[in-house]
Amino acid sequence: MRSYVSDDDLRKRYAEAAAFVYLSEYEGFALTPLEALASGVPVLLLDTPVAREVYGDAASYIARPAPALIADAIRTVLFEPHHRERMLQAATTVVRRYSWTTFAKQVLDLLLDAGSRGPKGSALHTR
Repeated sequence: MRSYVSDDDLRKRYAEAAAFVYLSEYEGFALTPLEALASGVPVLLLDTPVAREVYGDAASYIARPAPALIADAIRTVLFEPHHRERMLQAATTVVRRYSWTTFAKQVLDLLLDAGSRGPKGSALHTR
């Protein structure tokens, strides 16, 4: 187990991966499955409300981390091309929704909107 992986090494590992399995019950919004999707790697997640909310159809899910369920789900992700393709097509929307560019634009829009209201919501006249 490593405590740190360089960005270059991480990109290489994602590029070599056939699937990304992330079965955390504890972690809410996890960046690593999102990174895997952005790298074109299908993901298998534990079926939690937050995982469904974030990843939707862009992931494959298992109800609980039982070895037989994990093995079956991994086989599906690896060897059923239509299932992989469906997930990766849905991943485009998920990755776009959570991109740094999208996030930065949303923050900028909020700041500009708040700045244009002035104190206590009054409109400021600029220029």
